[in-house]
Amino acid sequence: MIVKDISMKSDVIIAGSGIAASACALRLASAGFHPFLLTRDLEMAAGVEAIGEYCWPLIQDLGLWSAL
Repeated sequence: MIVKDISMKSDVIIAGSGIAASACALRLASAGFHPFLLTRDLEMAAGVEAIGEYCWPLIQDLGLWSAL
């Protein structure tokens, strides 16, 4: 595990770095928390992560729709 800034203070640790963990971290950060995403992999897995249509309202709510 690589920790870039050991002095960083986090309120919440989220295990994972996929779309669900990232959305959770964004939501927590917008609520004033300081989340820390913890993953065991240093690189993205090959392939594409599918985002189901049921996730579109969350993506819009997080302000990420234009990035797609």
